[in-house]
Amino acid sequence: MPSVFFQLISYGLVGCVVNFLGYSAYIFITYLGVTPKIAITFLYAVVSLIGFFANRHFTFRHDGRIGTAGIRYLFAQLLGYFINLIFLFLFVDCLGFAHYLVQAFAIVVVAIVLFMLSRFFVFVPQSAKNGEII
Repeated sequence: MPSVFFQLISYGLVGCVVNFLGYSAYIFITYLGVTPKIAITFLYAVVSLIGFFANRHFTFRHDGRIGTAGIRYLFAQLLGYFINLIFLFLFVDCLGFAHYLVQAFAIVVVAIVLFMLSRFFVFVPQSAKNGEII
């Protein structure tokens, strides 16, 4: 199992690449007139799918059942998606902040939540499943 430090670094690298591409697409799509919530709904699905395979293989080196990890990942991503929507609703719709700033901040917050969920819920090491301490 990779060390926590390696996981944080590789999660950060994967996240930077995937989120840079996703955020760039978000800015472009909203520039074309698509509302922020519609834009993240579409992009979240695409970015999440790429993130699953990249983090499963590169970050967490997970060799467990892909179906179990996939279902858990879906739940984690849905939580992240709803956190993102709440940020947009509260800070853009209610408080009037610029959507592109709120989305940039939401990416960081959601990334932290998803790292914790990925490490301890989605890509659980085989040793942790057998009762050993991680």
